[in-house]
Amino acid sequence: MTTSYDALDDFAGPGGWDLGAALLGLDTLGIEWDQAACDTATAAGFARERADVSTHDARPWRGKIPLYISSPPCTLFSTAGKGTGRAALGVLADGIRRMFAGDDCRAEVREEIYREHTLPARTEENEARKPEKRWSPEKVEKAARDDAFIAALVLEPARRILDLDPERVAMEQVPAVLPLWEVYGYEMRQRGWSVWTGVVNAADYGVPQTRKRAIYMASRVSIVAPPTPTHAEHPEDGDLFGGGRAKWVSMAAALGIGFEDEPAATISSGGGKTGGAEPFANAGYRKRLAAAIDRRTNSKGPGGTVVPTALGSIERPAPTLTSKAGEQWVLRMGNQQNAAVRALAEPAPTMAFGNNSSSMEWIRTRPATTIVGSFGADTVSPPGYRLDVSRQNAEGGVKITVAEGGVLQSFPWDYPWQGPRTKQFEQVGNAVPPLLAAHILAALTGRTLAVAA
Repeated sequence: MTTSYDALDDFAGPGGWDLGAALLGLDTLGIEWDQAACDTATAAGFARERADVSTHDARPWRGKIPLYISSPPCTLFSTAGKGTGRAALGVLADGIRRMFAGDDCRAEVREEIYREHTLPARTEENEARKPEKRWSPEKVEKAARDDAFIAALVLEPARRILDLDPERVAMEQVPAVLPLWEVYGYEMRQRGWSVWTGVVNAADYGVPQTRKRAIYMASRVSIVAPPTPTHAEHPEDGDLFGGGRAKWVSMAAALGIGFEDEPAATISSGGGKTGGAEPFANAGYRKRLAAAIDRRTNSKGPGGTVVPTALGSIERPAPTLTSKAGEQWVLRMGNQQNAAVRALAEPAPTMAFGNNSSSMEWIRTRPATTIVGSFGADTVSPPGYRLDVSRQNAEGGVKITVAEGGVLQSFPWDYPWQGPRTKQFEQVGNAVPPLLAAHILAALTGRTLAVAA
């Protein structure tokens, strides 16, 4: 190994942590299994080793890489997923403790989760299918074992920390994993580390979506504190001790749709700062986005008829983007009296539709809702979205591209997404927002952002 790196990034994906680290002058080596994600990161100029983290040997890097980063897969913990990981939190928490005690219990934990959680869940799911669509027992078993394997990947950071002996650790996951981050925190505090765990909102750090994530930060060489928010839903005036927080970056500002009075600063393709009304927009992009409201899907109408969905205003923030195939963001309308309202001039909230969904409307005041990695990757969910209605069939559908989804994750407009369209959307939805990653790493390492957000 002749190349030196500042950080080892497990489950590295297409480069969210890498790009954030690069803004601080840090070089990363990413370990990732998915070929398309590796291709994307490589095309963007980041180092990748295609390998299964669960079998990868990091011991040759022991003492040579000061920062360890990890974002284990969240499929089974996400509220949009099966939730098997949440049901197995107790088993996984005990597994983390055993790993830190030197007991490599991963195989045992996988087997217990399979037997007690994933097999019963997959069996019940299969029995609920129509007889002609049911899986074979062999297919059910394989899916259940795959689920258990994925859930147990949250144990891998314990093994890697012991093998690498880094100075600092940064990890990210969906909020449901926070209890496990707290177990990691307890174990590492017992070993003399300074630790912070908590849930942050990406919109508070200049990302044009209200993506919430459980963050883990630890150091054995300095005191750890969470990153200081730079943005707020409502702008704040400065005081004697410094400036206030800027207004949340809206979907409109990020995508370059008008609003000259609302400059947005985020990451450019060259790693620099861009500002003004069109931070990512290329020539003609505004015109195309302005017409996006006409790129609609069809919905069921009265008496079984099929009608075009209602037009969605471009003056709204984007709702949650998932990672299924396609290129459509759905802004679902609703009639809930207390439903959240989000606009292009604001980051959108995490979209969850309720039973009443005909009166929700986009306004010019919010960022996009959470960009997710499954369940309709081509759609941005409107406020109040619930999974009882398909995003693709929700009213007010507006199609988008992979590049647009990347922009709402704070990637550059021309980020080189690789692979089939389905894989590109998956990468966008599953990635760590680079701007959020930069703020986390800046707070953890004491470095100053090369690009102000």
